[in-house]
Amino acid sequence: MNQQKLSIIAFSGDLDKLLATFVIATGAAASGCDVSVFTTFWATPFLQSHSKPPHKKGILETLFGFLLPKSPQDLKLSRFHFLGFGTWAMKYLMKKKNIADLETLLVTAQDLGVKINVCEMSMNLMGMERSDFCESHNLNFCGVAGFIQQAENGQVIFI
Repeated sequence: MNQQKLSIIAFSGDLDKLLATFVIATGAAASGCDVSVFTTFWATPFLQSHSKPPHKKGILETLFGFLLPKSPQDLKLSRFHFLGFGTWAMKYLMKKKNIADLETLLVTAQDLGVKINVCEMSMNLMGMERSDFCESHNLNFCGVAGFIQQAENGQVIFI
């Protein structure tokens, strides 16, 4: 019997959408699926290491860097953010109900063998380099063709 494959395209950098991405990824991997996540556009920056010194960027790339969240803790809800109260309330309830946060889900996903792929085109567009990302995340870097090859003969979810 062939192992089921699931590929998730993470397009959004919103907290709730990234949580959904990694809840689905960890659940599928724990069930025996071969899972890969492809982070593109706004989902890409949350994987960066913000403890490393920035490299030289152009004006627009610097502006992107200024506008994007500085860490996973800075991510906001896609809806009901309410000037930070909604996001705070979600994080508070998750902690109170012992629900894993995004950083824990990311580590768990990788422990379960989920492949995390960073879109090279998005990196290029936003002025990011491979050295900007957390080495501990064991990331893969690929373009759309590489992701399509990984996703072949499997299910694809777009979040």
